[in-house]
Amino acid sequence: MGKPDTVTYDYMKQSEVFADAFNFLLYSGNKVIDSAELKELDTRAIASIYNESKGKKGNKAVQKYRDIFKKAIIKQDGKATYILLGIENQTDIHYAMPVRNMIYDALSYGEQITAIEKYNRDNKLTDFNGQYLSGFLKSDKLLPVITLAVYFGPDKWDGPLTLHEMLDTKDDVVLKYTQNYRINLIEPSALDEEELKMFTSDLGRVLQIIKYSEDSARFKEYVLEKEELILSKEAGNVIENVTSIKIPDKLKDGKKEIDMCLALREIIEEENNKIIKQME
Repeated sequence: MGKPDTVTYDYMKQSEVFADAFNFLLYSGNKVIDSAELKELDTRAIASIYNESKGKKGNKAVQKYRDIFKKAIIKQDGKATYILLGIENQTDIHYAMPVRNMIYDALSYGEQITAIEKYNRDNKLTDFNGQYLSGFLKSDKLLPVITLAVYFGPDKWDGPLTLHEMLDTKDDVVLKYTQNYRINLIEPSALDEEELKMFTSDLGRVLQIIKYSEDSARFKEYVLEKEELILSKEAGNVIENVTSIKIPDKLKDGKKEIDMCLALREIIEEENNKIIKQME
């Protein structure tokens, strides 16, 4: 992974930030998903598919790697629901994202089916009602899988959001019977002020700084209206690597937190001094 991908991975992998992103997506920022109860999962997605070629029959393994994958528990109305959550970090627009994420989700469901089939066969639970061939019982259920793409660019996402947008047809009949897939996406430019307030970790402030990073006037207004803006070092690393903002070394070296308000004011002051020198 390149450096921007590495720093966004390190940042979003933090349980508090990961849970915050999904609580925003699913519950308008309410803390339904508890970061303390997230369980790290193997990001490698493997599924066996039936393969027949050159007269040989057998299974062929398909393998992909997610960015981040965790198991969560949702507790509401006295009930507990387990779900599988994946995040794909994007510092650039991916124009095949619907297919990419669809494959990840399909492989995750395929892995669940494979595990259930093995359990059923090992415990001889499939020797009745014609369920031996599938290995999957009528009563068996799968855990929901939700994949979220988090885009760290300041520009508007102009890639497709659905599989249908990628297809070379506008035929309504064809589209009606072609299953669609829509990506879940968080992008800074699409978030309004009220939505940015829904985040409870510093993810909201990171997205806000990215959103304003290429609007000089609004960026300065945003900085000057705040007295203090404390971010984690990981959050500061994301901002430095996905925008043109460079945080002074004296404000970040050896520190776990960064006062971004102070850093940004120093950057603005330095820019103003350059302008004054040019005018002399």
